[in-house]
Amino acid sequence: MSAHNDVADIIDDLREIARTRRPNDALLQSFLGVYYRDVPSDDADRRRRNAAYAAAVAHLELGRVRHGGETLVEVLSPDLERDGWETERTILMFVTDDGPFLVDTVRMVLDRHGLGIHLLVHPMLKVARNDRHELTDVDAPGGRVGAWTLIELDRCPSDLREQLESEVRAAIDGVRSVVHDFAPMRDRLRGVAGDDSLLDWLSHENFVFPVRRSTTGLPTACAFGPTASSASTERAGSIPSGSTRRHTTATSRS
Repeated sequence: MSAHNDVADIIDDLREIARTRRPNDALLQSFLGVYYRDVPSDDADRRRRNAAYAAAVAHLELGRVRHGGETLVEVLSPDLERDGWETERTILMFVTDDGPFLVDTVRMVLDRHGLGIHLLVHPMLKVARNDRHELTDVDAPGGRVGAWTLIELDRCPSDLREQLESEVRAAIDGVRSVVHDFAPMRDRLRGVAGDDSLLDWLSHENFVFPVRRSTTGLPTACAFGPTASSASTERAGSIPSGSTRRHTTATSRS
């Protein structure tokens, strides 16, 4: 059986479960069709279809109502008696606006806690919502692209689950701020580069800018380095007093 058919057949199984358990939930049918379609064949396991179904339902419920720009995060260690389904692992789910560095950022949070990753589901869904922010379509032409990410982790105790929710949410919001500030910081660098070929090279996607800070009223100094009259400030990117100055911290890409 081909890799595509392995995944497609399991999706058909999951949709059949949905028709039996939630016959009036047409959105769930559509969601299952796009949620798992890009899962690698090596991760397709029919023996775990009940857990795969329950995880998808939980993720859909997490993101059914969401405001623009909001980051929703939930960490579960399902228990059969409490939740009606079970898995030997912990499930991390989040829903947020699509953007770069999301998965790598969350991986860093998990690495800090020494947590192994057993499965990653990361579909980009083109969603539509009504004026109450309720999900109405997950494969809408021209829909807003959202990241619906599920990660199966080593089993976590309850206190760590709560900590992970907080840290993952903060990390995603942080990387969103970095991405939002990237273009202004790049443009600032290009504005002071002049004939400097190194600064020009750095500004063409060879630097990652993680921080921007604006202040006013600083002493006059040259760009990207203090003058003799402003040595006490030691601030990069200063411009004449009374103007707004961007303080850019950057990391070179190898």
